[in-house]
Amino acid sequence: FEQSTIGVYMQRLGYTTGMFGKLLNPNGVAPYCKKENAQKLPGFDSYLTMCNDNRYFKNSFSQNGTYIEKGDKPEDYLTSVIGNHSTQFVEASLQAGRPFFVYIAPHAPHVPATPAPWYANEYNDQKAPRTPNYNFSATDHHYVIRSQPPMTDEQANDSDDLFRNRWRSLLSVDDIAKELVDLLNKYNQIDNTYFIWTSDHGFQLGQFRLPSCKLQPYDHDIRVPFHARGPGIKKNKFSFVAGMVDVAPTIIALAGGKIPEEMDGHSFSGMLLELPVPCCWTDKHMIEYWTLGNVVRYGHYIDMPNNTYIAVRLINSTHNYLYAEFYKDSEEETFSDKPFEYELFDVAKDPYQLKNLYGNEDNDELIIELHEYLHKQVHCKGQKEC
Repeated sequence: FEQSTIGVYMQRLGYTTGMFGKLLNPNGVAPYCKKENAQKLPGFDSYLTMCNDNRYFKNSFSQNGTYIEKGDKPEDYLTSVIGNHSTQFVEASLQAGRPFFVYIAPHAPHVPATPAPWYANEYNDQKAPRTPNYNFSATDHHYVIRSQPPMTDEQANDSDDLFRNRWRSLLSVDDIAKELVDLLNKYNQIDNTYFIWTSDHGFQLGQFRLPSCKLQPYDHDIRVPFHARGPGIKKNKFSFVAGMVDVAPTIIALAGGKIPEEMDGHSFSGMLLELPVPCCWTDKHMIEYWTLGNVVRYGHYIDMPNNTYIAVRLINSTHNYLYAEFYKDSEEETFSDKPFEYELFDVAKDPYQLKNLYGNEDNDELIIELHEYLHKQVHCKGQKEC
């Protein structure tokens, strides 16, 4: 797949490309992180990719194929290192008058969410939001959720501390964004540049008694902020269904390219630019998760072997539902076996997914529709099938 990343396609469109931050987990980047004879990362003219994760000091990187290590001084703080390399690449491209594409992937606010020393005392009075599903006993949900004991005061305090550190660590990500905006203003290119800000997942901070992590199909886990700015995008709030698989096709379309047939996602650039949209843009998006096995954080099982699932979010003018099917752990799950647990939520009426509606015969037709959609999408490939 290394030959089919967004960087490869943007190079073909004539862009100078850069990648700075986390590309893959350590096993995935191992070929690029060797101390000697490391492979070059395809698709990027300049890169600084993390070789380890889950720490904010004493990190190792591959810088254009050269292995480098950082220490524990303030200037070695991970997000700052990523930001400095990113801004250097952008300024060099601006000075040379080259069109550029840069993919910046800070690790923050991933656990342990260590803040920069200069932000360590921010947000001292904040706590994780006490949403209606906070520390809630959901006995009609799947096993991982219904088996959760109440969070203790100590566990709730640990979760609140993580919440504060997540916010603190994001202040350094804000610094990167500000520096990039300042650079583009300096070179009078702010109105010729598209920005996309987003994240890869949501998070649990006490919801359904889970003090940490991100491994469930509920909205607090799967919905992410998404902001876009650039030529032709009016200040607006858009409402349509899309996901991470659609981001790369959208970037290619904004850059003037043709969406590769092998890509599963679809461009939503037309919605951003308020152009006529092709018929039948989907009102559904698939979710898929494969269990990591037994995982414990703050004294709670946040994952178990029976937590592999496929799910779908359906959102249109009349429906707003989450439907999920849970499967027992399997090395090669094809989702052809019968699920052993199901969940259905009317998110319009139940935004915190407190009441599982599966088993109510009034929803039988909807469940059949969503089940068939899921089992088509889980096996589809490319533009025509997906």
